[in-house]
Amino acid sequence: MVAAIDARLKFLGKKEPVPVTISSRARDIADELDLPDNEAMLEFLSEAEILLEADGNDPEQTYDLMFQAGWEFATLMVEAGARRQIQ
Repeated sequence: MVAAIDARLKFLGKKEPVPVTISSRARDIADELDLPDNEAMLEFLSEAEILLEADGNDPEQTYDLMFQAGWEFATLMVEAGARRQIQ
């Protein structure tokens, strides 16, 4: 899911990050994932929400997909942190 969102953003020509408005849905999901103040997570979820809604997903499906993407994103962050500690 994370790779698909990244690929879609690149396809749409979004090379440099631009300020994104953090959505309340993104904040709710970040809270559920125990990462309420993680700016990277909030931005990622807000971007994912924009793409999922543009695809015509209903609100419940968007929430579920955002949660899944957030979980995967958090897992990737933890794994990256573990790799840095090993090096």
